[in-house]
Amino acid sequence: MPSTFRDRTRPGEEIFQHNLLGEGAVDHLPLFMALAGAGYKGYFSTECHGTSDDRAAAIHELAEIQRLIARAVKTRATR
Repeated sequence: MPSTFRDRTRPGEEIFQHNLLGEGAVDHLPLFMALAGAGYKGYFSTECHGTSDDRAAAIHELAEIQRLIARAVKTRATR
């Protein structure tokens, strides 16, 4: 499979696939909620190996980070 790698984990060797932010199985919202709750105002960076179109990946990652920040701030405000 393209954009995959193997790694040894507690259950054994597993295959992982690189995905753009928001397209994989990981829920990043709790991370952004914790950062918002701590008042973090610094930089974010992403790294993606799953595409050959760097510009499209950067546009996607920026939009996804902005979406996650907005959701984190809104979710924290309603609690």
